[in-house]
Amino acid sequence: MWRRILLLCWLPAKLWAYEVAIEGNARTENVYIDRLLNRCFDDLKEAPKSEIETCLMDSKIFSEVVVDKRSDGMTVTIKDRWTLIPIPNLQVSKTDTRYGLFLVETNFLGMGHRIIAGGFSGNRAELGYGSFQFKNVFDTPLRINITTLSLNEEYHLYDGDDILFKQIEKRGRVSLDLGLPFGRSSEILIGFGSFASTFGEVEQFGRASNYSFDAVTLSGNLGAKNFRLYYENGWDLRYRVIRQTHRTDEEDLETMVNGQLHYGTSLFQGHSALSLTGFYRYTSATLAQKGFIYLGDSPGFRGIPKNGVWARKASALSAYLPTPIWKVTAGTLVTGPFVDIGILEYAILKPKPVQYKAYGIGTYFFLKEVALPGVGIEVGYNPDYSGQFLKVSLGGSL
Repeated sequence: MWRRILLLCWLPAKLWAYEVAIEGNARTENVYIDRLLNRCFDDLKEAPKSEIETCLMDSKIFSEVVVDKRSDGMTVTIKDRWTLIPIPNLQVSKTDTRYGLFLVETNFLGMGHRIIAGGFSGNRAELGYGSFQFKNVFDTPLRINITTLSLNEEYHLYDGDDILFKQIEKRGRVSLDLGLPFGRSSEILIGFGSFASTFGEVEQFGRASNYSFDAVTLSGNLGAKNFRLYYENGWDLRYRVIRQTHRTDEEDLETMVNGQLHYGTSLFQGHSALSLTGFYRYTSATLAQKGFIYLGDSPGFRGIPKNGVWARKASALSAYLPTPIWKVTAGTLVTGPFVDIGILEYAILKPKPVQYKAYGIGTYFFLKEVALPGVGIEVGYNPDYSGQFLKVSLGGSL
């Protein structure tokens, strides 16, 4: 019955009275292109040519879309991106070095399904990761996401540039999410997962007790944005709430909240752009529950050593002004200033909130055919933690 109701609410392909011819798609199936158009428009005949092209480009699986509209129909000529991509992963900073490889397919079977598999190793961490997203289950808009992860990592708690505490933790995770998209770029997901943490012995610091838990999650994104090669134009809200339903130890159940609000727009007649992102992290965990929020070495928290802050609550704002300085067939090189500011409430050791700031220059080369930053270099200064810092990255990051 539920499937019948969903099919009445949404059809995999509308029967357009307006004839649509699709050309150039060597990998993407016509039915999936039709579904993308269905999601954007109720009436293709009245839709502006530029909006149709933007709708398809927002899927990030095409490198070029050209629409030729006529009174009796239209021709859509596309060029598929190469979406089966081996992505090397290299990150080098003052305290952390990671290298690995991920195999990413964002258009599996030409139907927009996504597969990611791979991992990395480094001086403080080892990761094995796999995920699969299957779209349009039973010819409905439902999506299924399956994720498995194994992470073995050293966590160092910093006060400025000094290490106060060290912990070795191995995390495991298996989760299943059911998603329902709506609008052009919005989605809501309900998930279920099992998580486990095993702690190693640390000289002078001892060992924390192992535990595992089951949890339900509510996550998704809400927004109105358009894809650009080096920024997202428009706004987008992403959220994730995790509520534990069972723990193997005797501690109270924990609630975790992650939120991210992004806004991007072009500046100076398209010669530059502005990217603003706000971050919010919260956990109800106490010290005994060990549910710390590990922060550092990412947008919003630049200049903080990776996982160098163990927080109970964090709020941050990041601003970046990318400007293209070199365009070639392969992609675009952008550079510009960034500023991060935030307030951190530590889970241990610091009773009062801590303010911080970081600023510098970020330079990235975005590859046109894969829609990812190929190389990134960040040079900056964080007077509250690392002081001067340099980070070099190759390939994407999870």
